[in-house]
Amino acid sequence: MGQLATPAHERSRRPRRVASLDLGPDGPLLELHGELGKGGMGTVWRVREAATGRTLALKQLLPSRISTRALRRFLRECQISGSLRHPGIVRVHSAGTKDGRPWLLTELVEGGRTLRGVFDDPDATRAQRLRLLLEVARAVGFAHRRGVVHRDLKPDNVLVDPEGRARLTDFGLAKVEDADRLTKTGSMVGTPHYMAPEQITGDQQRQGPASDVWALGVMLYQALAGKLPFESENLSALSGQICNLQPPALAKLDPTIGPALQAVCARALRKQPERRHADGDAFADALEAALCAPRASVGPPRWLLPLVASLALCGVVAVVACALSAGGPDSRAALTLDPVTRRTTAETLDLRGVSPVSGGWVEVELAGERRRIPLRDGSFVCRGLPLTPGRNFVSVRLLPDGEVARLEVERLAAPAWHWQQRERPPFPLPPGMVFGDVPGDYVNAVDGSVLRWVPPGSYGLGEESTLVPRSPLRTVRLRQGYFAGKFEVSWGQFDRFCEATGRKKASRVLTSSKNGMGVFDPITRTGPRFEAGDDHPAFGVSFHDAVAYCEWAGVRLPSGEEWEIAARGSLGTRYPWGNRARRDRANTETERDGHFYPSPVGSFPEGASPFGCLDMAGNVTEWTSDYFPGQTECRTTRGGAWNVSFDYCESTFLEPNHPGIHFRSIGFRVVRGLGSDAP
Repeated sequence: MGQLATPAHERSRRPRRVASLDLGPDGPLLELHGELGKGGMGTVWRVREAATGRTLALKQLLPSRISTRALRRFLRECQISGSLRHPGIVRVHSAGTKDGRPWLLTELVEGGRTLRGVFDDPDATRAQRLRLLLEVARAVGFAHRRGVVHRDLKPDNVLVDPEGRARLTDFGLAKVEDADRLTKTGSMVGTPHYMAPEQITGDQQRQGPASDVWALGVMLYQALAGKLPFESENLSALSGQICNLQPPALAKLDPTIGPALQAVCARALRKQPERRHADGDAFADALEAALCAPRASVGPPRWLLPLVASLALCGVVAVVACALSAGGPDSRAALTLDPVTRRTTAETLDLRGVSPVSGGWVEVELAGERRRIPLRDGSFVCRGLPLTPGRNFVSVRLLPDGEVARLEVERLAAPAWHWQQRERPPFPLPPGMVFGDVPGDYVNAVDGSVLRWVPPGSYGLGEESTLVPRSPLRTVRLRQGYFAGKFEVSWGQFDRFCEATGRKKASRVLTSSKNGMGVFDPITRTGPRFEAGDDHPAFGVSFHDAVAYCEWAGVRLPSGEEWEIAARGSLGTRYPWGNRARRDRANTETERDGHFYPSPVGSFPEGASPFGCLDMAGNVTEWTSDYFPGQTECRTTRGGAWNVSFDYCESTFLEPNHPGIHFRSIGFRVVRGLGSDAP
């Protein structure tokens, strides 16, 4: 059921008073602000959460549709959608029932547009449609990696936000691999035009990620050809086409569709699931490669043939066309080229092409270096042209007297994954920062801290509480993004700082019980002796120690707001991963998490924050630059530690500590702004 229909409040008068809706003990108090849409299963409302001021979408089942099957589907959507946190998937905040009527509270995607609207828009370009489909495929691939098959992919279930980003929704028919037995063999599940043959026949054993790939293939065909591959008003006839017939050839419908895109679509629409792309990621990789592939000229005159420049590392291509006039042998050769600037991270350029002249030479020039390349049977290859960072101009001339065409190539000192991120820091990076080996990782060169980008935007922070010190409820507008430490600072890093600055190294030894709360010292106490390794978080670090480290490394301690945003983004959850305490996602006082003392940094990858920061609950509590509320001496620490309960590990919990104290449970992580943070 889509969430983006024309809002009812735009079709009728605005109500004089805002209606309130109490969802009972399972849900928040809401203000109704109009109907967003109505589908076959229920109604979607625009609501405002009274406690936080957030505008959200509320989905409710229609009373007439509350059957056992509908309830199962609805609860399935709640469970599955809530477990998937990805920028391309609409986020679920909470769910429950009120008077026997189920409800689902989700992120509201403004804009009133779906992917179908983009497909139907005559002003939308093919490039726009394909870019959105690529984003959908990446989101589907994320779900597949977590064992979730959507099973009802279609343009109506893809919302397009005001920034033009695709957001996948409606997991009501989704299947969890190896755990789902709800759909019986022989039943048809999905929307017919986008259903794979195995879904049409109800072959449950063959349904899986490749079934979603089929739906992606249908949408790719639709994006390229402007029509569905199989069309019929009759369900039986449509089913027969899907299972037995091949769709009309794309090349016949539109000769401008390149062979690489045709090949991706053809593979995705193979009848046998095992012959398609394995999953959403494989489809996305193939589609991305096809979008970078050279396109053959369509019906060119014999005197117009392409020269193709391929940039080896990322497959980006540029086309130079060599055109000979129709005159006699004394006519000059005229070169033209695709005017689009090409961007790559490759260090060298390979140039290859063909010519209407079977013999002779071409001259290639780059940065003052000229090469003469012989034509053999009308083709040539020029390999290993060195590219310098920034803009490079390549000239190609057909000898002896052809005109010169120039190809512009921009070499980017950044890996391909950096440009593929929806939210990314400005390029070039700040001085002293380099790209990490893992997509999304940036490294502060001085100390080796791995950092994650936290983009600007509005974030809801804090909570209402009078029982214990908490971050107050508020909304913060972050006007400039920053980099947050992916890990807590380790002993290996801290010792390198001590060596570089001549400071005395601290002891790594702990000898006390798991849940004791003593001041750190190396004196033997009750419990096994523990000596931390280089990859354990530095503990027993005072606030002054942490500040000195930051000054040396050119970074700083996070403010309380920066720490909390990095920990939970705008999720509003108790912990970085959700609202449930999970011992498999944090190192706390329970020994059932597998650690009696602090664990090596990054030991709980499933406990990552929305921005990919690890150990922001448990392990060691972390210094921030904030003073504790109402005090002028104690600083605030956040995140809890290995020797306290989950209650102290909640993202909003505040704890005061004297800046000179050396507690065995206190460490720190760093942040860095877009400029240098060194004093």
